[in-house]
Amino acid sequence: MSESYIYELLEKSPAKSCQLDPVPTHILKQDLDLLPTITRIINVSLKEGLVPSSLKKGVTFPTLKKTKTDKEEFPNYRPITNTPFMSKSLERVVSTQTTSYLSENDLFAKYQSAYRMFYSTETAMLRVINDALREIDSGHEVVLVLLDLSAAFDTIDHTLLLKRLQHRYGLEEWC
Repeated sequence: MSESYIYELLEKSPAKSCQLDPVPTHILKQDLDLLPTITRIINVSLKEGLVPSSLKKGVTFPTLKKTKTDKEEFPNYRPITNTPFMSKSLERVVSTQTTSYLSENDLFAKYQSAYRMFYSTETAMLRVINDALREIDSGHEVVLVLLDLSAAFDTIDHTLLLKRLQHRYGLEEWC
């Protein structure tokens, strides 16, 4: 990644800080003397396929899942982790590169709504509703099965995921 690319990324990033940040983000963004160092850290991390251990740390705090739930009940909370600014910056670079790669190589699933610009849960629901209504209008029956996948990532076989990323999407450098 070039310094100019990293500069643009940092400029667009929110000035939120984490208590683990050595320098408050708004100060870092005002004076980017560290830009060459930040760029080098990101580039070495990408090249080696490793995240520095200092960027793997975060401060976790509980947040209510829904505002109208009982504050005394532990299951009504979800953990939120605040990570260092550098960690978020590296994540943005990886996300941008991956999204660009998938888009340029036409690897997104045809009706995928997540992780795509101009797509959302709303566009996904509109698609489902539209398809159901079209089938009903054509005289067909429609059955809709809904699953709660809120903790689905916890059940993923990561070895299988990495193999799929390699073979189906060509993402194999560090997999």
